[in-house]
Amino acid sequence: MRVPFILTVLVLALAQPVAAEVSVYTKGAVQVVSKAKLGPHQKQGFSKFKARARDFSGAFYISTGVDDGSFWVDEHRLEDAKTYARAACMERAKGSPCVLYAVIVPVGPTTGAGNVLKNIDGSLARTLATGQKKGKPGSYGAAAANRIGQFGVGWGYESRERARKEALFTCIKGIKRRVFKDQVSAQVYNDAVSGGKFDCKLVAEFHN
Repeated sequence: MRVPFILTVLVLALAQPVAAEVSVYTKGAVQVVSKAKLGPHQKQGFSKFKARARDFSGAFYISTGVDDGSFWVDEHRLEDAKTYARAACMERAKGSPCVLYAVIVPVGPTTGAGNVLKNIDGSLARTLATGQKKGKPGSYGAAAANRIGQFGVGWGYESRERARKEALFTCIKGIKRRVFKDQVSAQVYNDAVSGGKFDCKLVAEFHN
């Protein structure tokens, strides 16, 4: 069944593993980037988009020819959120152009200590901010993510290797469930498969 506006929580990460505690953003803000006038249906979609402000990065596209649009939130890179949201909009636009109306970007202070880990989305950032508190002194933690909707973490392990394996295992385990739950469009799914975006990779490591 098709839905008027596609709410898809996706996670991807490009950051290199770090063997130290890091800081993360945990809040996001909506920025309107277009002066286009929204139709009634588009206003409803934008209200839902704004309600997801903490789920950076995100993008909201609207059709210029019909009162419709789509958004994509909780992405690692804003450019990926734009790509997926536009593809979803074009599937519904009946040949009309789709334009970017608004984005969600990380803002405000960071939590934790150390270098700011910028290349993660809101959900993983909040998970890391909470998980860093779980590790006992001397224990290891890790996080893994792919570029189409899943991540995994491991905390409090006695070795770096165990933490890495747990992070990768939990990331891989959730892929199929996430894809079907979020109703990923056929175009996005096929592009992700061909581009290897389902592959889970380590994105952060910690030694408490």
